Amino acid sequence: MHSAAKTTEVEGGNVIFVGHASTLDTMVIALKRLGDERTEYPPYQVSQHLMRVPYCALGAVREKPWEVVSPPCPPSINSSS
Repeated sequence: MHSAAKTTEVEGGNVIFVGHASTLDTMVIALKRLGDERTEYPPYQVSQHLMRVPYCALGAVREKPWEVVSPPCPPSINSSS
């Protein structure tokens, strides 16, 4: 995650990651830690976050500092509408 963000920095820093539900949550945590001076963090427990993010979720983060923002388009959802 950190390598992808640094590699694209010169070209604007846009990175897209595709993954299953809780992968988005894990990536946001990694981006928020990018540039943090601390080297020790409490262990990240994926099992505690599995139900936080819907299966067809869409997430967006913006840097300086890294923070969660509204995605540029609505997520894909399964519904009868």
